[in-house]
Amino acid sequence: MFENVAAASTRGIPADSAFFDTKSLMTILDEPYATMKECDRLLRRRDAFSEDRGAIRNIYWNVLIEAEVTQLHNKIKFHNVKILALLKPLEM
Repeated sequence: MFENVAAASTRGIPADSAFFDTKSLMTILDEPYATMKECDRLLRRRDAFSEDRGAIRNIYWNVLIEAEVTQLHNKIKFHNVKILALLKPLEM
């Protein structure tokens, strides 16, 4: 019996195992990787965050960019709440 346990532990979990299937977890967490991609896309638009903006750029920021940043910030907070809710039962 102990040989079987030792042999199983050295083989590890097969790559095609359902253990590595994270689809249901991503559904519960509401696709956090999609939110990270949105954040990355926004940050790559460096013109939205330039320091030497004029009045027109400030209006552009206040009307368009700030709303997008706020929306992404709220999404990230929501993901954090869901992650904490999932991890809470695992605390000892």
